[in-house]
Amino acid sequence: MDKDDGGGADTAIKQLRVSSSDSPATPPSGMAEAPQAERVFDRFGCVALVFYAAISVFVFARSLLSDFANSYVGQGPDPSASMWSLVWWPHAIAHRLNPFLTHAIFAPAGLNLAWRTTIPLASLLVSPITAAFGPVVAYNILSLASPPLAAWTAFILCRHIARSYWPALLGGYLFGFSAYMVGQTFGGHLHLVLVFAVPLAVYLPALWLDGALKSLRFVVLMGLTLAVQFALSVEIFATAIMFGAMAIVLALAFTEGETRRRIGWMLVPVASSCVFAALLVSPCLYYMFAYPELRGPVWSLEAFSADVLNFLIPTETSALGHLAVANSRQAFQETSSNGTHLWARLFLR
Repeated sequence: MDKDDGGGADTAIKQLRVSSSDSPATPPSGMAEAPQAERVFDRFGCVALVFYAAISVFVFARSLLSDFANSYVGQGPDPSASMWSLVWWPHAIAHRLNPFLTHAIFAPAGLNLAWRTTIPLASLLVSPITAAFGPVVAYNILSLASPPLAAWTAFILCRHIARSYWPALLGGYLFGFSAYMVGQTFGGHLHLVLVFAVPLAVYLPALWLDGALKSLRFVVLMGLTLAVQFALSVEIFATAIMFGAMAIVLALAFTEGETRRRIGWMLVPVASSCVFAALLVSPCLYYMFAYPELRGPVWSLEAFSADVLNFLIPTETSALGHLAVANSRQAFQETSSNGTHLWARLFLR
């Protein structure tokens, strides 16, 4: 048996030093490379956003462009309620009024807006547009921006999961321009189409599970995402929390090994982010519980329920070329509940 004189060890050390100097980012053999955060605003992501915005203009805004300040997307009385909200929140804050409790409507009893669909965050974000051009223009901009923003954040999520551009582009389109989104846009329900934060609330846990996001940063970003969705729509926020909890329970039930352990470890930062979000929206939570509203159903379930046949049979909501532009003289037609069709929007009208 030959003796080792140390030459082999010296040679190995020299080779290791050369290898390290040539590629310092390469981990040693057997050590997994740390995942890197993805670039969201790269060229492909920007192209996808422009593509979705063009679809939104084509579907919703073809007849608006010539009279953008007087015509608006949607039908019925609900768009005017959204426009009132766009004016109320900046007005209340500018005049040091309580924005949650108002006697400007439903006088003399007033109304607790913490329980209403008044989109406070969106109202404040577009307040410069509202002040300069009026609530109709601000409403139209939000209506046209909501589907492409939802599609784009869904594209970000799908690209992370699929690691492919074209499937992600299609996935974003199917989410942002689904029958639900188009139907609620036609109905003028801004609080139901401002859902761009929902895919992000799935994307961030996926990054954490992949090791590309540290726990502290995850808590901050996830808390902000949840707070944003709460300030846009309490209804969508509550629905997302419910289905998110269901997804975690199912993931723990149907996974095993290291994957299941990581999902279990994720519960702590997820719970922490929920606490952080609750702190951010605590003023609204106070008025929701300190001034409770009437309990029980307010609207008829028969009037605002989806037809079972609509899951298979499309309506005009699913027509790719359909346009709903209303003014005060147009009759109300309930199209927002016809948004359960499961096929892609490939029907031409």
